[in-house]
Amino acid sequence: MRNMTPDWLVQMTWFAAGISATGAFWYFLGQRNYHGTLWAGYSTAVFALLAVAFLVRNDLIRREATLAGAVESGPQAETQTSPQALPVPHASGETQPTEPEIKQPAGEQQRPNQSIINSPGSIQAGRDVIISADPQLIRSIELRVAVETITTPVVAASETFDFGLGSVIALFTKYKQRFRFASDMRVFDQQVSETRRRLRFVYTPEDPTQLLGRPIALLETFDVLAVNFVDIFQTEKFDTSLGGTAFECGIVVNGLPIALVRADVQPNGLLNKQQANLNVADTFSQIPAAYKAVIGARTP
Repeated sequence: MRNMTPDWLVQMTWFAAGISATGAFWYFLGQRNYHGTLWAGYSTAVFALLAVAFLVRNDLIRREATLAGAVESGPQAETQTSPQALPVPHASGETQPTEPEIKQPAGEQQRPNQSIINSPGSIQAGRDVIISADPQLIRSIELRVAVETITTPVVAASETFDFGLGSVIALFTKYKQRFRFASDMRVFDQQVSETRRRLRFVYTPEDPTQLLGRPIALLETFDVLAVNFVDIFQTEKFDTSLGGTAFECGIVVNGLPIALVRADVQPNGLLNKQQANLNVADTFSQIPAAYKAVIGARTP
């Protein structure tokens, strides 16, 4: 292994840089000796860069030593046991139990047991590994919201988006438990026709641990969707006071579009003034059955 630069040499280099910067530089500048001032500034830069180079070199040597030690101790690492999995608490206060350990009967060849959670159903991978996922758990969920309203005559245009504008909406269960959804900081804007304009948002759980990994049956308990677009509509100059405002929310579970909520907004201009609540109990109560039907149709 290479020898490290002595610490005293690094300190002396910094000391020389400090003397040049705080002593010589200002002395020559005060004497109006500009030639000496330039040399003092140059010396400061050289000593400072040299000290940094010493520190970088020492850091690289330490990393090489660490990697060498890790390689030498590799076989010993296999004998260490992994920490026991802890139960995952949910927002309701309940604790999800950990999966029981599966033991192979004596005399049987031990087979690997692996899981993946991003595709419905199960996939046979090779001869001894089965990759599976429980299709009845929420692995991802999106709320795709669009608001369309009447505008004064304007030339139609293709969709654009503004980045950096976020908003939050919330779903409430019939037990008054709240689940907040945050946008991805994008607002999609399109003048659909001369007199119709649309804003679109994509929302995902603000706290993924509240929903991800929970049974899809949980979704049937949602009954109210609360939205507040006052600030973001003001920023986007999106006026709903002319009427004809339509609200739409698509529910996408595990990458599959499952349900759609549509509603006309009354009175005119409501979304520019205050929070609005929408009863979604009927739609969400049908989601588990609709999801099961979609999964069944896609399973060969």
